[in-house]
Amino acid sequence: FLSKFSSQRLQGNASAMAAVEMALLDAYTRSRGKPFWRFFGRKLHQVTTDITIVISPLPETEKAAKKFYRQGLRTYKIKIGRDFDCDIKRVAAVAKIAPRVKLLLDANQAFSASETLAFLSQLKKRNIAPLLIEQPVPKKDWEGLEKVKRESSVKVCADESVASFKDALYVIRR
Repeated sequence: FLSKFSSQRLQGNASAMAAVEMALLDAYTRSRGKPFWRFFGRKLHQVTTDITIVISPLPETEKAAKKFYRQGLRTYKIKIGRDFDCDIKRVAAVAKIAPRVKLLLDANQAFSASETLAFLSQLKKRNIAPLLIEQPVPKKDWEGLEKVKRESSVKVCADESVASFKDALYVIRR
């Protein structure tokens, strides 16, 4: 049912597909009178998550970082990619406001490999070491992903590049 439904109504919309899958799993576990988490195993494990800091003006970014830090969140995914210089300032502000947090960057295909390396170099000069950068280059720029991986100490995450099982295998092999 789900694959037929998704191919007809949700084609190309991964977020909507994920929402439908979650709703169906929730309905299934509720119909069995069990908590949703039990579907994935017998033990309840502690889950660590991150919070996303969206692209916004610097004062809004600072306000969000302060709020999330007070709430005890210690892993931040910072969206970047619209304005190189402003993004450097935003990441630096978060690093200052929320010391010792884990920083993840998500460029959503906004940079070339050279721009990504320049961005990471600017952060390194400020003693900021993100754990990873997600999809820094256009989704089919496999060479760009490899270049960033090869020339930087920051882990590179392929996101939009992996749209199928075949793509996932391709990324793993390379």
